[in-house]
Amino acid sequence: MPDSAQQHDIIEKSPHYNTRSVEAIHFIRHMDFATGNAFKYIWRYGLKDTTDLERGKRNYYIKNALIYRPNFVSEDVGYCMIRMLSAMAEEFEREQFELLVALISASMGDYEMLIARARQLELFPIAAEHLLLNGG
Repeated sequence: MPDSAQQHDIIEKSPHYNTRSVEAIHFIRHMDFATGNAFKYIWRYGLKDTTDLERGKRNYYIKNALIYRPNFVSEDVGYCMIRMLSAMAEEFEREQFELLVALISASMGDYEMLIARARQLELFPIAAEHLLLNGG
């Protein structure tokens, strides 16, 4: 395959987004910037960058979503996304799957699950957790 064709294929079908039965873009396109990026880094965890870098990026965007709390996805679309994700749950580690569901819920305006997961996984230092998760 010529270089330009290979490059186009890598852009259109990046391996770190196409290792599962459904592509990440089918979820991310419905989300706001922060939750969509957090979703992306969880989805591709261990498939592109080092896991420490992926985890750091994930935490950055989860923190951003918890600060600004955008409400972008309708309930109908959100529940459809959760059903689609649930059908492929075995393709993810449990922690990844639960964070992805929490991000979809947050995109619908319900941040409680994301807050609970952030606490359980100790995603942030104590001081940041108090400000982000307790409302100030």
